[in-house]
Amino acid sequence: MRLLKEDLAMELKLDSWILMTDQQKGLEIAIRNELSDVEHILCIKHLHANWSKRFPGKSLKNMMWKCARAANELYFEMKMQPLKNVTVDGYEALRLIDPRKWSRWAFRLGRNSPELVNN
Repeated sequence: MRLLKEDLAMELKLDSWILMTDQQKGLEIAIRNELSDVEHILCIKHLHANWSKRFPGKSLKNMMWKCARAANELYFEMKMQPLKNVTVDGYEALRLIDPRKWSRWAFRLGRNSPELVNN
C-alpha cells in the first residue's frame, strides 16, 4: 500500500480517487492506514458472492442489487424493506456493512462511480 500511495501521489490528488476492492481481510485496515484520502468501496459482485453463501437465490440477489444501485437514501430504504420482509437475517447482515462501502447513494458527494463491480 505504501508503494501504491507513493506512485499515486506523484500523479494526482488522492482525495479524488475511488478504490474498489473485494472483502479481503486486512485490506480495509491497510487502505485506511496508508490511503486514508482515497474513498474505499466494495465490489458488489464480491460482496454478493460472500453474502449469498448464507442468503442464496436469484430473487435475493436482485433485491441486493437494487439496494446497491439506489440513487438516494429514501430509495435505498424503500428497496431494503422488501429484503427485510423476505429475510430478516439477510437484511441485518447487510445493515452491518456500511452503505458508504456498497450503495451508490452513500458514496462521497460528487464521486458517484457508475461502476459497482471491479471485474
